[in-house]
Amino acid sequence: MSSFKHTNVLLLVLFFILIMLIGLYTTLIQTQNTLYKELRNSLHHAMKSIDLTLFHGHKAVNEASQWLGRDCNDVVLTGIRALVATIPDVRTVNLVKNEEIYCTSVFGGVNYKTHLADYAHGGLLLLQGNSVTPTRSLLVYKGDDKPDGTALAGIDGYYIYNVLSAVQGKSTFYILVGSQAMDAEGKVSAVPELENSVLIHSRHFDYTLMADTHFLSTPVVFLQQQKEMILIVTFFSFLTTLLLSRYLLYRQTIEFKLKNALARKQIVPVIQPIIDGENQKIVGGEVLLRWRHPIQGNIPPDVFISAAEQAGLIKNVTNYCFRKVIKALNDTCLNAESSLLICFNVSANEFTTGEIIQTCRSD
Repeated sequence: MSSFKHTNVLLLVLFFILIMLIGLYTTLIQTQNTLYKELRNSLHHAMKSIDLTLFHGHKAVNEASQWLGRDCNDVVLTGIRALVATIPDVRTVNLVKNEEIYCTSVFGGVNYKTHLADYAHGGLLLLQGNSVTPTRSLLVYKGDDKPDGTALAGIDGYYIYNVLSAVQGKSTFYILVGSQAMDAEGKVSAVPELENSVLIHSRHFDYTLMADTHFLSTPVVFLQQQKEMILIVTFFSFLTTLLLSRYLLYRQTIEFKLKNALARKQIVPVIQPIIDGENQKIVGGEVLLRWRHPIQGNIPPDVFISAAEQAGLIKNVTNYCFRKVIKALNDTCLNAESSLLICFNVSANEFTTGEIIQTCRSD
């Protein structure tokens, strides 16, 4: 019995752990899916803001294209400087011809070499800084190539990384342009190699937003997000374990064992014959019950009959006994010269209703 109790305790502990693990794993997956969707939504929200900024750059280079090929005089300078002053997010406007910047809204008529091949698919270029602000990142938007050259619009990196910083939350966001990336602090570097990330691509401009999803699998984030759910899982695990313990205790009751014995046909009626002393013929028999337990062996009726009465199973036992005896007598095909007298020991509880009569007549 002591060994059995230890086995039950071990089973309950393992069951509690299993339910906890299943509950926590399910909660973890749901949390990760929810955070992943929120992460993608944040990326799309950031992309809308960055696209709007780049549309401003697109507008600036389109309007600046009217001065391409013209000398960098006061009229041209006034025009491109007016673009910087009136179009949001644009920091500089430059005119380029033959791979050389020849007119800029900051310095006027100057000559700076540039490499248009550095622009991602001819459109965008990330820089850590320029000659005006060497430590401040910027994103350069290049207009379409025209016979007289092209125009460039410098967009302050602050407008970009400020958007990333505002929405990134626990993750780390990057904007990818060609082989360069800028993080939410404005640092420009090579594209980082991340084990877990999510990428979305702009439909209007040639850039990609990337988010590090490593944080989704960290225990700290899980605990922060699901404190209440963890308590619910713990309570549910405890409750189901308690129910299992009660079931295990019930399995040890005589009621359960009797029901199981009836279902497995372990209770067997035996007939003790009644013999006529004059002619030595069988005139009937007395039905006796035996419980043939697979482990405990034969259990006498004085043990289980009283238990069946207390458990309310005595009617089940009686009905089962009647059916078994009738079938056995029919199967033996006894050719008795006269009716056989079959005696049953019936509980007094059977006579509280008329069910015993119906039982006798049913078969």
